[in-house]
Amino acid sequence: MHYFSKLMRIATMTARKVNGSIHESSIRRNLNRTSLPFGETCDFVVYFADPLEQIYQVTQWIKPLESLSSNAQTVGFVIADPFVARELAKQTSLPIFLTRSMESYENFVLERRVRGVFYVNNSQANFTALRITSPTHIHLNHGESDKISMVSNQLKAYDFAFVAGDAAVERIRSSIRRFDTNRLATIGRPQLDSRLENPTQRNTSRIEVLYAPTWEGDSRHMAYGSLPSIGPAVIEELLSDKRFTVVFRPHPKSGTWSKETRKALNHVEDRVSKAAALDPLAGHRTDRTSDATAAMLNSDVIIADNSAMTMDAVGLDKPVLLSMSDAMRRQSRNSPSTQKTVEALRHIGPENVGKIAELVAEVAAAPIPQGQAALRERVFGAESLGTGTERFIRAAKQAIEDPAN
Repeated sequence: MHYFSKLMRIATMTARKVNGSIHESSIRRNLNRTSLPFGETCDFVVYFADPLEQIYQVTQWIKPLESLSSNAQTVGFVIADPFVARELAKQTSLPIFLTRSMESYENFVLERRVRGVFYVNNSQANFTALRITSPTHIHLNHGESDKISMVSNQLKAYDFAFVAGDAAVERIRSSIRRFDTNRLATIGRPQLDSRLENPTQRNTSRIEVLYAPTWEGDSRHMAYGSLPSIGPAVIEELLSDKRFTVVFRPHPKSGTWSKETRKALNHVEDRVSKAAALDPLAGHRTDRTSDATAAMLNSDVIIADNSAMTMDAVGLDKPVLLSMSDAMRRQSRNSPSTQKTVEALRHIGPENVGKIAELVAEVAAAPIPQGQAALRERVFGAESLGTGTERFIRAAKQAIEDPAN
């Protein structure tokens, strides 16, 4: 099975490269017509070499980056996948440089005297780009959670890592040996600063429940996703109860490698679609929009896994039910940071099947637990909401002005 999955990954990557090569010229011409040009110099670029299915990792940083750009800093994107570049151009007016060559990227950095490079993940491609010594390399990541990927030893390769708050500093200090925590900057969560000016119309007579499971991960230790274990039960029980509106927001990579997860994903989407058709006023829907914050702000209760969705819900002071996967239970026994998260939040798991609707109704009616409120401050800082963008801009400027660089 593992061998088959490996072959499928190789085949998928090969197909992407061929398809990208076929369309690259036309996409590049369109970018030249529609994207703003880079100037002679550039303060910051975001380097992103991953495929379209992972574009969510970079698009969530568009608003903070546009704010940085409006604060007298020149900002752009360096993209390796033509389809990512094409989609990104639809969502921002910031300049985009498309390159499939590391030599071309290196020349770009040197010619435009790029001062800082942002990275939104720990992709292997990042470590080829890190060989360029002139700019300051800054890891942003694309979320804040207790996943084991958040404490990768790869963080040592960057000049700085921007993290949300004290929880991340504690997690990194306790898990990564010989890491210099002076290279960490706490910025809260800039993505949570935005507020809905025109909230989605909803049936306010119902409790709106956002179910946002994470994907299956690429290893047993990263298998935090609840979709195959309790996802169908969550959806069935809530859809069968007229007290609730169900919003299903799967992770963009759900079902990528697991047939079991893909089967559950298809089943849940089908059930939500049919329920919406039978009762249009209920508001049931699957949400695949790029802005997860909008879905969270409109919800009364959020059911999520060990992921950034859970932490963002905590940051927004939303009632949360944390799903407890086997991977999460194992990790909580070995990680003090994870244990604190688990202790702070209310849980949902297979033991609740048959009683999910009542559990959700109870959580919706109850105040935010003191433990969750304390977790919010530990994860994002006392000044988290509304200040993340300002803190991000300040940290970015300091990073490239640091006399050590």
